[in-house]
Amino acid sequence: MALKRLDIQPPNVNGPRSVKNKTLAFSDYITSNDFDIVAVTETWLGGPGDKACIAELVPSGYKIDHVPRQGRGGGVAVIHKAPLKLSMLASSHNTNVTSFEYMDCNITIKNFSLRLAVVYRPPPNKQNGIKTTTFLDDEWPTFLANFTTAENDIIVVGDVNFHLDNRSNPNTSKFNSVLEACGMRQHVTEPTHVAGHILDVLITRDTGTTVSNVEISDPGLPDNNGNTSRDHFAVVFNASASKPPPVRKTVTYRKLKSIDVDEFKTDILESDILNSVNDSLNVDELVDAYNDGLYSLLDKHAPLKSKTVVLRPMNPWYSQELHDAKHLRRQLERKWRLTGLTIDHAIYRNQCAVTNKLLNVSKVNYYSEKVESCGRDMKGLTKVTQHLMGNTKDAVLPSGKYAKVLAQDFSDFFVDKVECIRSDIAWTKSHQQIDTVVPEAPFNEEQFSNFSVVSDMDISKIIRNSPNKSCELDPIPTWLLKDCLGELLPLITKIINTSLERAYVPPAFKSSRVRPLIKKTGLDQEVLKNYRPVSNLPFLSKVLEKAVDSQLERHLSAHNLHEERQSAYKQFHSTESALLCVQNDILRSLDQNEATC
Repeated sequence: MALKRLDIQPPNVNGPRSVKNKTLAFSDYITSNDFDIVAVTETWLGGPGDKACIAELVPSGYKIDHVPRQGRGGGVAVIHKAPLKLSMLASSHNTNVTSFEYMDCNITIKNFSLRLAVVYRPPPNKQNGIKTTTFLDDEWPTFLANFTTAENDIIVVGDVNFHLDNRSNPNTSKFNSVLEACGMRQHVTEPTHVAGHILDVLITRDTGTTVSNVEISDPGLPDNNGNTSRDHFAVVFNASASKPPPVRKTVTYRKLKSIDVDEFKTDILESDILNSVNDSLNVDELVDAYNDGLYSLLDKHAPLKSKTVVLRPMNPWYSQELHDAKHLRRQLERKWRLTGLTIDHAIYRNQCAVTNKLLNVSKVNYYSEKVESCGRDMKGLTKVTQHLMGNTKDAVLPSGKYAKVLAQDFSDFFVDKVECIRSDIAWTKSHQQIDTVVPEAPFNEEQFSNFSVVSDMDISKIIRNSPNKSCELDPIPTWLLKDCLGELLPLITKIINTSLERAYVPPAFKSSRVRPLIKKTGLDQEVLKNYRPVSNLPFLSKVLEKAVDSQLERHLSAHNLHEERQSAYKQFHSTESALLCVQNDILRSLDQNEATC
């Protein structure tokens, strides 16, 4: 098998709090260089509020595994492309190591396996009580000895906080002696710290050829204020491993935005869709005429196409201005590397600051517009907020089955569950003993015996006030339906009125797309009972539902038939009103010296 190069960028990038105050720039740095694996030290991750930091830090298409320090600061992490399989073998959490932090993991790429360890040794001081002798004489030799018998290739990266360039230093000499005794060598030969010292390591077997093209680079990452900081440089190298294949996906799509709405309206008027308004058709035939006619028009104006795409990290706020700034930054970096002049380095770092500030502004503007566009849509606003806070949920499904087989398994399970509930209700009704029958209160008002006909204006108001959500079963998207409402309104009104007059819901309105969602994070995804079905109904079925609801609501309100204590599914009521009612009852009972239970 021909091996391709695996791009790896190990620690430490810009020193203390290296991740938490530069998450967006760090994420952009990873995707701009298309790194396969990034090892980081001094992550400062692990706190209760770090979920949002991790969400911004890890680009789409990547995953993170990290070992936080049990306390303030520190921590090590590996960010890797999703197709790579990483399994944690050991860490400083489950060993008695006290002088340094580490994570030891195995990375699988196709049939190739790589052992990768990330280490961080904090500088000894009175506060942490770390002793150099403990590290060099005991824990570090024991740690490296674990790799001498490993079958696969090994790479150890990290920050050990020794001046490894000062060979006359006793600690450096002892460190190098331990490496030599374990049959390993250090590949970093250039300064990795702004003070001109080598503090970072890239260690492999002394006979290994796994590592090549080792480079020390300045990533130019900023802090939260956009100021480009300097402490550690980045160590970038290639590993002789099979590069993970790009994730491909076949998608079907329509170019809906390319539809000429005026031409679409003209085709509606010239088609046979509206002829059914004057025909004496039943509701099923009307719905079929509506769906078939619009499907054919949609196929004409936006035919269904399919293509295979490579899934790449997504940055929806990426603009042409940002693209140009990053392109200039890359040019200046190459010039600095070519000349090595201090002035070229300063110009490059200045462009890094400009680019990073523009990156922050682009993202802020993008999400500000998203929040503003939500308006009073609290559900949409919550979705945006949850995404920013890192609370998005990836689709989880049982593994090891073909899509059709899995869909049938879920269908059988949910159908059986509904049948079980129905049979239990029927059994309870037939066997339950009712001792006392409470007589119904007499009702002398007008009975609600049938639904009244709705007008075009009523249906138009319902549709206009509905969100632009669509179901896969809709013949056209909701936004296009609203644009063509003037042409389609007579037919839609006839469908709704025919359904109300005959008290009949067409089967097409009962058909839905059912998606199984895991009930709770952490549940076994292989067990079907841990999933709940979520149904998406066609848009017109929701219009019918709202037409029915409005008439029932008017009747209940006009005759004061609402349940006084009901809070669910009731206008101006919610869990808040229910809690206020309970609190009020408790306070009134306390005022009257009555018991509460």
